[in-house]
Amino acid sequence: MGSVFALPDCPDNSALHNCSASVELDSGSQYVGDFVNGLYEGQGEYTYSDGEGYVGAFLEGKFHGQGVYSYVNGDKYVGEFKLGKKSGRGVYTRADGSVERGVFLDGRLIYESERK
Repeated sequence: MGSVFALPDCPDNSALHNCSASVELDSGSQYVGDFVNGLYEGQGEYTYSDGEGYVGAFLEGKFHGQGVYSYVNGDKYVGEFKLGKKSGRGVYTRADGSVERGVFLDGRLIYESERK
């Protein structure tokens, strides 16, 4: 796994510090990516047990930076995240093809630059 991520492979899943690992959680969700101080940090992929998921940057265990969140219903958000929420420039594409492009804050679209 170390070849895909910036950090070397973790020696085992009990020592998640400055390394990359694949971890399945009790909830059935899975995280594959970098860890720092036992938290998701750096690049990674989080997949919920229902199939929704996020690929991108993490900070202190939260979606943070550039990323893509894919919903089970086919919707997708591509853009910036801050501390686990859509925040910054982004594009939300619904399964029906409609698009909302603009600036998001705390998970909500606050400035729309384009709607299709």
